Amino acid sequence: MDNGNSINNVLSLLKKQKEFFTAGHTRSWHARKHALNRLEKVLVERRDHVMEALAEDLGKPAVEAYLAEYYFLLQELRLIRKNLKKWLKSYRVGSPPYFQPCSSYVRRDPYGVVFIIAPWNYPIQLSLSPLIAAVAAGNTVILKPSEMATASERLLIEIIAAVFDPEHVAVVTGDADAVSDMLECDFDFVFFTGSTQVGKIVAQKSAKQLTPHILELGGKCPCIVDSSVDVRVAAKRILAGKFFNGGQTCFAPDFVAVSAEVKDELISAMQELLKVVPWNAEMARIINERHFCRLEKMLPQDCLIFGEDDIEELRLAPRLVPDAQWDDDCMKEEIFGPILPV
Repeated sequence: MDNGNSINNVLSLLKKQKEFFTAGHTRSWHARKHALNRLEKVLVERRDHVMEALAEDLGKPAVEAYLAEYYFLLQELRLIRKNLKKWLKSYRVGSPPYFQPCSSYVRRDPYGVVFIIAPWNYPIQLSLSPLIAAVAAGNTVILKPSEMATASERLLIEIIAAVFDPEHVAVVTGDADAVSDMLECDFDFVFFTGSTQVGKIVAQKSAKQLTPHILELGGKCPCIVDSSVDVRVAAKRILAGKFFNGGQTCFAPDFVAVSAEVKDELISAMQELLKVVPWNAEMARIINERHFCRLEKMLPQDCLIFGEDDIEELRLAPRLVPDAQWDDDCMKEEIFGPILPV
């Protein structure tokens, strides 16, 4: 879908969804529960399709895809549905003396039309998780999946069309320029997951229209190890967190800051574990060639490699940088890949 069609489609959907929301079709507990029930049914029916899409887009191992995306979503949906009626109830709170006599309550109301911009690293989970929350809260939703995860994008279009009328929830597609244009529209709430660079653009565009928004961003997430820990246990947990999804997780350990007295022991434990486990065979691949090349360019000369790269399959073997410096390229930006500076 080109940028022009995208913005026209969004404007049309936005108008229909605002009318649908204003008419009150999304507000009742029964309507919200019914929507969640339908979504759960379709997700259960299409479990294999979810796994296949994640394997096609990112080469995710089945266990990893199931736990981090499919199972996660079902558990979240069921938890929300179980507690929804209780969460919707208004409750009384105290009132300031200067407003007396009066009674004060907290009432949870939906915003209206929510625009969700999803990333490519967990393309199913990070699309449907905020969508589930938005629908449960009584909103309508326009979802923009990542264009980089094409199989997941196609599947999301199918799932949403099977569950919702477009006046309630719809999917739009397009590239980064299209998203920039879409953000000029009069949404009631924006939910973005992605890079800090794009997050700044989303915040600026939203601020122009005073649109409330949530930014779920990445960054240089450190893991700190001191002499009080079990070094081998720390090494195992750090590596598991780092190389899950090929390092393409916003809260994965980006680098390790370690006390000098246990640094050698930690690196030795990591090397031992990396030699034993075939990490590159078990990891998700890098999303595309551009990101693969970006990761290659930030590699220092003295990094330790565990396994072999497969450029055609976009699989980058795990790297350990045992003596990283603050001015190294890998320390200047979020890595988002299987490279671990220490």
